[in-house]
Amino acid sequence: MANRSKKDKKRAHVRIFFPNLTESAEDTPPPSYEMPDVKDEAVLNYNGQQLTINVQMLNDLERLGTGCFGNVMLVDVVDHPEIKMAIKRMTLQPKDDSNNDFTADTDLKTIRAVGSQDHPYIIKFYAALIDTRDSQLVICMEAMDASMDRFYKAMHLAKKFDQLDPLLRRVSNNPERFKTGAPYGIRSDMWALGISLVEIATGIHPFERLQQFELMIKIETWVPEIPNIISNQMSELILNLLKTDLNQRPSSYDEILEMPVVKNVPQEPSKQEVDFVTSILQKIPPLDDF
Repeated sequence: MANRSKKDKKRAHVRIFFPNLTESAEDTPPPSYEMPDVKDEAVLNYNGQQLTINVQMLNDLERLGTGCFGNVMLVDVVDHPEIKMAIKRMTLQPKDDSNNDFTADTDLKTIRAVGSQDHPYIIKFYAALIDTRDSQLVICMEAMDASMDRFYKAMHLAKKFDQLDPLLRRVSNNPERFKTGAPYGIRSDMWALGISLVEIATGIHPFERLQQFELMIKIETWVPEIPNIISNQMSELILNLLKTDLNQRPSSYDEILEMPVVKNVPQEPSKQEVDFVTSILQKIPPLDDF
């Protein structure tokens, strides 16, 4: 009976209040992203053709590359499949954020300055947009049939190395970022250049497919191995670029340009170099096979 009387007791009522999340979401304005002269639409100037575009009109075709600050895709334009270009996407911060968008702004200023001059050896700049949904700066530029990455992969597959040392003369993560969290500077660029030269010389990125923790360990103990086909002068430059202590690396590009291994390179490539590059380019499939 005692158990039954307990069951018959009137249970206490508990009130549960549910906040109106819809109203809160509607009251909160979306983050605002601003860059000078860049909006969510732009007029695309493509080989004499003008077209107003936005990011919704861009169809991704192929990933061309990925870096610390963004990625590059080959795209075409809705209803205009003949328009193919490369777009670089870089994440932006809201305008009231304490961080600035130095890297994105610098990239945009650089490609605008050099890519709007119709120089035969520099990729063309077409337009810049802001993707408000993904909070990204989108830089539209000319897509090259060949890239340095595709070129050197083809060269190593063909096992053609007779002009490798002259090419290295014409032409990433770095230790200090792991040790101190220091910002990127000119000597970090020196490390990146050294890594690029090693990859060109060997056909393999020295830290390919390594996770962050593995990368931290390997960089601490890594000793660069330069192929014997590379000259002693060039090997010495590469090793200097890859000094773990950033203060031991070249301090400026002018310092590199004054080194005999670079300074003595003729302004114009020789016929042998041109023939070599041409033979490799012929082995690279074009991007317009889509």
